Amino acid sequence: GKVVKGGVNAMRIAALLCLLALAGAKEGFLSWGGTFRFGKITWKRVEGNTVTFNLEVAFTRRVDTGYFKGSSLDGYARVGDSITITGQATPEFNFGDETLRRDLVITVTAISEQEDWLMGELDINHTYASPNDNGIPWYASFTGCCRYFLLSNNADTPWELITTVDLTVAKESPRVNMLPVVTLASQSANPLKPQPYFQIPAISPDGSALSLKIVDGNNNGNAIEFDTTAIVALPLSTFLTQEAMACCDGLASSCPSYIKNNFGASPGCLGRLLRTDNVLPALTVEGWFFFSSVRGGILFTVDDTSCRQSANCTGSLLTVAVDPYSVIVGHDNWNASKGAHSFNSVIFPISSNPNIAMNRMQNTFVHIAVVRKTIVNCASGTCGEWYSTYKVYINGHLLGIRDYPRCIAGQTCSIGLRNRNCQKNPATCSAELTLGESNPILGPRMKSNLTGPAASCKDLSGTAKYCADSYGSTASIIFGSYAEIGNYGPFEGYLDEWRLWNGERSQSDIKAWYQVKLDPTTSDFNGDPTVVLDMAMQPMQINKNNYDKMSLLLVSYSF
Repeated sequence: GKVVKGGVNAMRIAALLCLLALAGAKEGFLSWGGTFRFGKITWKRVEGNTVTFNLEVAFTRRVDTGYFKGSSLDGYARVGDSITITGQATPEFNFGDETLRRDLVITVTAISEQEDWLMGELDINHTYASPNDNGIPWYASFTGCCRYFLLSNNADTPWELITTVDLTVAKESPRVNMLPVVTLASQSANPLKPQPYFQIPAISPDGSALSLKIVDGNNNGNAIEFDTTAIVALPLSTFLTQEAMACCDGLASSCPSYIKNNFGASPGCLGRLLRTDNVLPALTVEGWFFFSSVRGGILFTVDDTSCRQSANCTGSLLTVAVDPYSVIVGHDNWNASKGAHSFNSVIFPISSNPNIAMNRMQNTFVHIAVVRKTIVNCASGTCGEWYSTYKVYINGHLLGIRDYPRCIAGQTCSIGLRNRNCQKNPATCSAELTLGESNPILGPRMKSNLTGPAASCKDLSGTAKYCADSYGSTASIIFGSYAEIGNYGPFEGYLDEWRLWNGERSQSDIKAWYQVKLDPTTSDFNGDPTVVLDMAMQPMQINKNNYDKMSLLLVSYSF
């Protein structure tokens, strides 16, 4: 990673718009489970910017799919056969320069009928446009699903192997010759090394020293480093045009030609959710952070960089900040009596969940997920006050809050409105707030914030389903922070793999996928708004009836 100063032009960001799709198990894999045993990637320069990658892999041998059939007497592959490797998600080799290859045909080099595995290799030639990626290495990867189903760790989960290529530094990669499984004695026979150990044969082509280490899923590798003056910003204006917002509501005539019938994953949904919306109930923001300063700071915000303290300014629409002891989420509201924005926030102590060790927040990558839900009652062309609730997960573990959600008899319960019964029967109001969800707090949108031409908010029976105004159009998505918000200042550390979803990601979804790289254009479990969704599945849109059961990936930032 490296420090980036300025706006989005200073850093190439992969922003991927996509639609969630159901992943169907492929032939022969539904009953078998994962079949990938192990793999490694090496490379060598041929000439110029052309390199040859060598991929060596091992899979389960007897899998009931035509891809693994061979010339052996039992009908499966033997040494010398060629087979196309496949799985529950199609394996692919990504060269790191926006090109990839999926037709991966290996030559079988070894088999074991007794242990039911085969090993093979494949050479792939590729020419890069330059020796490296603007001063940083190319990141080539081999991905797919799923790992061997009998593994003790991470069985039936996707795999990812990565190698870096920088032809200004090396002409070939180191080589490691390691068995897939190593059996250790319970006690060491070497008195100088009391703990069991094993050796790993490795070769460095240039004779330099090599170091090896075992990493966990929280080590993200190529992240972006921020100092207290660095930000990456993406303006929201293009996501908040009237056409983009109408497309999100399913008005096909307003959609650009590349969007087919996947309206719930269209760009306008992103803008509407970030400023809060009367039709789209929930937004989920998740990503990885590593703070190198004990004070923490603001990881993510949606704010107006050109205007701060004015009633006409948007202020912070959403802010996510951390310190060693807590997560702070919230937004700004304009305080007319003070003539300034006030930061309305909720504090989630790390100590509220015993599964998270306090020392795990520092000196390591940590995953955070924030769910924001919008509460508003719109009818007859107008809306009442807008409220937001928040929920936070750290490494998939739900955090608690200091003030338990409540709405008791005698209180005005409209702020707890998740459905219209709340105002009629206050006793049902608390049931509308789920475990770990904060009390509703005012904003960020105010009922007076309807600006621009044809500004109005109508319910689902009206001619316009959403709030059609220009609120939030001057704001930007900002990683790091250019200014203090509340008591929290700019972030110093690393960020990587941030994703924004239309809908509420469940805890099980967060746990299952937060350590997995998502590629909406190629992976089975994410769709693409540029393709036509099977009408038998119906166009996917998020609404008040399904927001807590379904979520659509809107954008992914991989730094």
